[in-house]
Amino acid sequence: MGFYPVFHSITCVIFLFPECVQELLVDRDFTGDDVLQIYSPDVAHCQTACTQHHLCLFFSFLRPDWKTDNRQFYCYLKHTTSGTPSRIVNLKGVTSGYSLRHCVCLSQVYQDVDFPEADFIALFTDTYKQCQQACTKEPGCQFFTFCTNDFDPPQYRNKCHLKYSRTLPTPPTVKVLKGVVSGFSRRLCSLYGPNAECQSEILKNTDFPGNDFEQVHVPSPEHCRILCNDHPKCTFFSFSTGNYDTSEDRYEQTDGDMDNGGRGGIVGSQWYENVDFLGYDRQYVIRNSATECEETCSADPDCQFYTYIYSTFHDPSYRNRCYLKQVITIPSPPKVIAKRSVVSGFHLRTCPTPQATV
Repeated sequence: MGFYPVFHSITCVIFLFPECVQELLVDRDFTGDDVLQIYSPDVAHCQTACTQHHLCLFFSFLRPDWKTDNRQFYCYLKHTTSGTPSRIVNLKGVTSGYSLRHCVCLSQVYQDVDFPEADFIALFTDTYKQCQQACTKEPGCQFFTFCTNDFDPPQYRNKCHLKYSRTLPTPPTVKVLKGVVSGFSRRLCSLYGPNAECQSEILKNTDFPGNDFEQVHVPSPEHCRILCNDHPKCTFFSFSTGNYDTSEDRYEQTDGDMDNGGRGGIVGSQWYENVDFLGYDRQYVIRNSATECEETCSADPDCQFYTYIYSTFHDPSYRNRCYLKQVITIPSPPKVIAKRSVVSGFHLRTCPTPQATV
């Protein structure tokens, strides 16, 4: 259950949870804010691409009856930090709409099922419905577990555990491997948009000891900061430049150099030479260079990061392969187990009637 006291600093963070908007706007254009242009056969395909793209919040599709130029079937995927289009204009031949990712409603609760770990707030409520309501109102909460009045030990009865799962893409495993290069889609760099006031300094060779609540595999302090920005509990972080343990395929923190910082802005994309992002392959394609592989990933609505195999790789059968990778970003508990006298479930922010009842 993860029953332990939580101590962390209070920080002011703005979380955006756009509403579910299924209506399509005919002859309306969301001008600007483009993150990617693809071809779509119809508006339904364009909306599906937007829903699956980790940055896209809304889109504009140029229908076959578009007459201004030859851009028929163009689908523009769009994003703003505010979550709403910067400008909406009347324009013949264009249909616009919104991502449907916020229309996924996980309203079912699970009796005698525990979502252990990932706690960031604990409180007492009379019923599991009140616990679900608390999760729905708390911006950082993704799911919850409630201990009923039959739970043992008694001191945890009616305790409501609000929980968080990381929804930003990060490699499941990072490994040193000569002859490969890995990186992220350039779209990830604009996730929060440029904001000079949000930039924070990364302190080289400085450690913030203690106060750890999670350790994840990331290739750089910049990506570590992205994850800290997204986590409702994180106020600062430490990144170790220790050694990769190639025998166990895991990143091992050592007493090497440390990079540290606080919540802040996003730094541009970069390559990671001789680093493999293991797993979560969607597909691989043959490309002539790492640049072409990065461009392919950035143009793919579903690609979040990639690994490219150089032509000098020791196994000829893998040379010039560009692996396009994607992780699931739907709220997902880190672990699910059967446990008597508990009730677990998800927030209702994306449901048609988001208010839980007592």
